[in-house]
Amino acid sequence: MRFGIFDHVERRTDVPLSLQYAQRLEYAHAADEAGFFCYHVAEHHNSPLCLAPNQAVYLAAVAQHTQNIRLSALVYVLPLHHPVRLIEEISMLDQISGGRFEVGVGRGTDGAQELRMWGGDAEENNARFDESLDVLVKGLQCEFLMHDGPYYQFKDLWMALRPLQQPLPPMWWPGNADHAGAWGMNFLAGGGTATDLRATMQRFQGAYAASDKKYLAGREEPLRGVVKRVFIGSSQEAAESRARTAWESYRSHFAKPLPNGRSDPEEIPIPAKVERLCRYCRIASGRDSRERA
Repeated sequence: MRFGIFDHVERRTDVPLSLQYAQRLEYAHAADEAGFFCYHVAEHHNSPLCLAPNQAVYLAAVAQHTQNIRLSALVYVLPLHHPVRLIEEISMLDQISGGRFEVGVGRGTDGAQELRMWGGDAEENNARFDESLDVLVKGLQCEFLMHDGPYYQFKDLWMALRPLQQPLPPMWWPGNADHAGAWGMNFLAGGGTATDLRATMQRFQGAYAASDKKYLAGREEPLRGVVKRVFIGSSQEAAESRARTAWESYRSHFAKPLPNGRSDPEEIPIPAKVERLCRYCRIASGRDSRERA
């Protein structure tokens, strides 16, 4: 079993932004020293949910403060990126980190919210994702890129930068077991009960077994992970209080601020209730921790 960290790098209001970045680099260094396997960073835009919308800049800095922990963009929202620029970015990060980079891919928030807010056509989101993924996988492995699609066309485009890991860095597809397995990638489930998780992993394993792209996982056996949130306090009440505050803050950050106090969406899809959190998380008091030590 390996332990990783999935980080949104959420906005805090109690410290300046520059200090928050500095403290986050210290946090990543501590995780490296503690032996964590991988540091995964999300991509979101125009909200307090993510202060690392350019994961390349952030993770390049993290790479300079760490030695062994693997670094992952989980995910690159492909419809928001030009695939050739992304190929160059991934190659740079893999070289700078000494071959520690891992690549996650995703379609973005519900209803292609961010693509829509940037002036794009939400109806094109899935098609753009599919084409960008195709270009990305080809471009990371070839010297001259050839592609003729509805959104991108390239003829003998020289891929000047190549990743250190060959043929390409390990790839991840979170959230969708069927797609992750079919593409031969590593998979991260969002959570759920033990029964739900067992069924999800069985679907992934079945799709992965039939895949002809297993090399995209970048390892002999794909990694299968699950996101779990843990809250620890001096007592059960303290732990639950911390969980409640953190969960409500996290859910509120999904709203994109608009003028006059409005937001997009006007209502967060999943209620910010700690009761929901308790179904999927471990909330432990100091006594619990000592008993299990």
